[in-house]
Amino acid sequence: MCAGALKTPRLLQISGIGDPDQITPLGVEIKKTLSGVGQYLRDHFTPRYVIRVKGADSLNDYARGFKAVQQVVAWLMNRPSVISTGPVLAHAFSKSNENLTNPDLLVTFTPGSFKEIFLGVLDDIPGMTLGSWQLRPESSGCVRARSKDIFIKPEIQPNYLADKEDQRCLVEGHKLIRKILGQPVLAKHIDTEALPGANVRPEDEMLDYAKTQGLAGYHYCGRCKMGPASDTIAVVDDELRLQGVAGLRVSDASIMPTITSGNTNAPTIMIADKGNRYDQGRLCVQ
Repeated sequence: MCAGALKTPRLLQISGIGDPDQITPLGVEIKKTLSGVGQYLRDHFTPRYVIRVKGADSLNDYARGFKAVQQVVAWLMNRPSVISTGPVLAHAFSKSNENLTNPDLLVTFTPGSFKEIFLGVLDDIPGMTLGSWQLRPESSGCVRARSKDIFIKPEIQPNYLADKEDQRCLVEGHKLIRKILGQPVLAKHIDTEALPGANVRPEDEMLDYAKTQGLAGYHYCGRCKMGPASDTIAVVDDELRLQGVAGLRVSDASIMPTITSGNTNAPTIMIADKGNRYDQGRLCVQ
């Protein structure tokens, strides 16, 4: 089964596999009790800083008028173009506490700004965007089927920033972004701080801003977590086999026992490859 990190647990639940307290009210017969199905949802969470730019071009400048036509022509001729440019062009790993052994923060940079609320839609005014997210968040949520009808979307509650350490780390990420923006090479190009605004300084205000304006990282994982049979919320074993259910494996990001400290694309490809080899009986574990 590889219906996706959010749909796999929902599909298991409406098939009768999961927590009876959640499944029974839906009118679904219990086939196998696995309380961890749909639990332990994790994701990266990213509040963004938007800066109005002066004295430099940004992606916004190339997205309209004659410059936009030039970019389309360049793309059609297989030449460098903003059309083929990814949303994030620079990353910086850092520590929220100097005593840490490894980085726990990632700062991203985009030489363009997007309209508030409209994700992926470039703003009319030239800008740049910086984001900061915690690499290993502790906050976790859940996915619950709301109906046994497969076409009814499940309830998704990620519980972003529920953990106090996550809150502290995010505030430190805010401070780091402002420190970066204060460096001379960038400071000379700053017109105004559009979001969250230069007046947002106290830590509680930074946190409030993050809660209202933060974006999902779309790195969902953990709803069918891997673990030993002794783990009461483990759903699959170390060969992706569903606990106590013969002939069924789960092979997507939902089996990750904890979130990776980066994008989940490559790990999910690896999981799929391992799952395919297990299914073929060809995997030799060394």
